[in-house]
Amino acid sequence: MPTDLLLCLIAFSAGFTQGLSGFGSVLVALPLMVLLLDLKTAVPLAGLWGMTINIILLLTLRRHLDLTRIVPLVVAALPGVPLGVYFLKNVPLWLLEMVLGVLLVVFSIYFVWSGGKTRRLSRGWAYAAGFSSGCLGGSLAASGPPVIIYTALQPWPKDEIKSTLTGFFFLSGLTIIFAQIVAGLITPQVLKTSLISIPFVVLGVISGTWCYNRMETIRYRQVVVGLVTLLGLITVGKSLAGSGF
Repeated sequence: MPTDLLLCLIAFSAGFTQGLSGFGSVLVALPLMVLLLDLKTAVPLAGLWGMTINIILLLTLRRHLDLTRIVPLVVAALPGVPLGVYFLKNVPLWLLEMVLGVLLVVFSIYFVWSGGKTRRLSRGWAYAAGFSSGCLGGSLAASGPPVIIYTALQPWPKDEIKSTLTGFFFLSGLTIIFAQIVAGLITPQVLKTSLISIPFVVLGVISGTWCYNRMETIRYRQVVVGLVTLLGLITVGKSLAGSGF
């Protein structure tokens, strides 16, 4: 199949996944994109896809946005980034990935074992989740899991969970894209490829959102936990491969 057609199918899948769950576009897209494109093209392209998705979701979820929930997560993430960079420089990458993967799997087991029980978490947990996200963003470029877990445990309706995730990823995505522009990673080739693929991202988001709108909150949480489980297993497998075990 032509590379452009495969890329468009990946773009649709990424948009569908995040349109359905509120996260996961990079999880779906990046491992497949690097089979077709070099990493310096794939990473900023995935960022542009993610920003497109988040803008669409912000528009559809604007009535449910609550900055008092989003701002603490973003503010707390900022000091976590340099600590994450320190870990990246001084701790083996496979060990960082193993810790993250195990934590995600443990959360999934707990969620299933508790019967999907939620609890109202205090503001302090928001700062803890945000700081942890900053650490993971600085070390593994994977800032999402702590915020996903934090929102999934809250007794919020699905629209409030998804809007909080979207607001957080939008603001953090702006920072990432700005850094990529400064670093010269948003090249004419990346922009050209994005023009071809982003219409399929949009179509995927619309399709995923259509499915999301037909789910009850409990089913949505199950989808979130399922994706978190998949992310955890993939991360553990990657860490084992990197460790040489």
